[in-house]
Amino acid sequence: MFYRIRRFFSLHRRRIILAIAVVIFILFIIYITNSLVAQNAENRRNNRQTNTESYLAGSKSPNVLHTDTTIAGDKLDENTATENQKIIKNFIQACNNGDVNTAYSYLSKSCINKVFPTIDDFTNKYYNAIFTEKKDYNIENWISSVGAYTYRIYYVSDILSSGVVSDNIEDYITVVDEDRTKKLNIFRYIYNEQINASEENDVAKIELIDKDTYDDYEVYNVKVTNKSNNTIMLNRYEDNDGIYVEYAGSDEKYGAFITKIYEGNLTIEAGQTKYVSIEINKIYGGISNQQKLVFSDIINNKDVFDTVSDKTAYADKSVLEIDC
Repeated sequence: MFYRIRRFFSLHRRRIILAIAVVIFILFIIYITNSLVAQNAENRRNNRQTNTESYLAGSKSPNVLHTDTTIAGDKLDENTATENQKIIKNFIQACNNGDVNTAYSYLSKSCINKVFPTIDDFTNKYYNAIFTEKKDYNIENWISSVGAYTYRIYYVSDILSSGVVSDNIEDYITVVDEDRTKKLNIFRYIYNEQINASEENDVAKIELIDKDTYDDYEVYNVKVTNKSNNTIMLNRYEDNDGIYVEYAGSDEKYGAFITKIYEGNLTIEAGQTKYVSIEINKIYGGISNQQKLVFSDIINNKDVFDTVSDKTAYADKSVLEIDC
């Protein structure tokens, strides 16, 4: 047996040695390839970790306590800053976990009433639009008002999961105190302010109920009652600066977007009452004390107004200024 093997080896020595060499070479190539693949994978992991650490160590990292505000230079105490960032983190974590019910429970009553009346509204308009995948975020302590702390949030893709930083999705999240509990206003909704002021004359009574502030406009919600025997019009149909707000310490008049008001709501029949929301062109910049809401172009008799060819010549108008 041994003789046969030796004789076979002697006869085929070159082929056997060549075959062994080829096998060794192939094994060597496989080893080198696997090593390079493993090294590249490790480099990618290290790069992702470096990018993540750099991201999280930045000035807008959620892991940094942000006490200084960007606008007006206000400063929060550490306890308030910690509580604010904690509830924002919990909200985003709930969204990342797909726990829509818990995320929804963090919203304030005003945010629910004004923006997301149902959990389906929240799911469709916010959760499904942003959390298509897990999100990292950075945070900027933007503006602080009395009982309202607004943060600018940038959502980005989860860096550790995807290995890349996606385009930012920006939102403004405001932490408010509600029933001794921290709650959130999201989707660029800042806060609600109850006003309850009114003014009237022989033509109309206008009651200013409250104001909703968003990041780039305000909405004044009013109740209008026609006290006359004529059909009146709260303002002409075109934007003519007939409705505006004046603020303390400023000479500027912030006009309403008349064209955003449903046209039928501008017309009020004799004895009729309507609720009207009036959007004011005012960017949020912290506390700004509105001084008065002015209706300077109330048409006292719409029927007559409609027959006048030169509308600019119509003079039967009323002015109501509501101090607030």
